Amino acid sequence: MKQYTIGLITGALLAISAMMFMAAQTFQDKNLGDITADSITLISEAGLVRMDGKGIRVGKRDDVHMTYLSATGMVVGIEHAPLVVITSEGGGGILKTYNAYGKMTGYFGTNTENDGLAILYDRYGDIGWAVSGKQ
Repeated sequence: MKQYTIGLITGALLAISAMMFMAAQTFQDKNLGDITADSITLISEAGLVRMDGKGIRVGKRDDVHMTYLSATGMVVGIEHAPLVVITSEGGGGILKTYNAYGKMTGYFGTNTENDGLAILYDRYGDIGWAVSGKQ
């Protein structure tokens, strides 16, 4: 009777192991489809990439110097000011640059009349030079 029980248990364990092995092979060969999450953060020695519902931030690990890409405008309330923002606001694409103090130093994009616009600011965020593409 003891040998019969041991044989039965061994057979059951072998069957379960075979099923687990076949299931693992099945998942390895298939695309799992789309991943849905509120946010994803990838961290490495060199830096980080954070994707959330507001945009994508790429920067150093300490998150002090970063680039921000958005389809809805600049993120409000981030810990440190970005150095570069690429976004779309008011129906036009915009590239904004900032200095280390969070003051805008450059703007290249589209104005409210859908004309091109370039603006340079001083270190304090005051306009120093501007030109419109409107003729």
